[in-house]
Amino acid sequence: EILDVGTDSPDSCDYPVFAKRVCENIQNGVCELGILICGTGIGMSMAANKHRGIRAAVCSDTFSARATRQHNNANVLCFGERVVGVLRGFTQKDANFYRTARFSIQQMDWRDFDDES
Repeated sequence: EILDVGTDSPDSCDYPVFAKRVCENIQNGVCELGILICGTGIGMSMAANKHRGIRAAVCSDTFSARATRQHNNANVLCFGERVVGVLRGFTQKDANFYRTARFSIQQMDWRDFDDES
């Protein structure tokens, strides 16, 4: 099931508002994962990573999207429409690779993470 929290316009917007909506839905157990899109993906990832328990990663290809989920337990995928958007080849298939990948504790190097995250 997909929960769309906006935006519904191609106009410029205050993207941290939308990052907050996605992150709060994850924090409150409404959603398990989120996908955020901005121009480069970087701004959204920075906004999302300010929220406790959120592990947002910028990805620009299917391999990275799957790996960040499996190896880093990322719960928010960020990508840039101007970098890899739907007009440039990022597809529903790429998003599905992220969504269906499962975190594998055997593959993770726990030394890379602080216990507080």
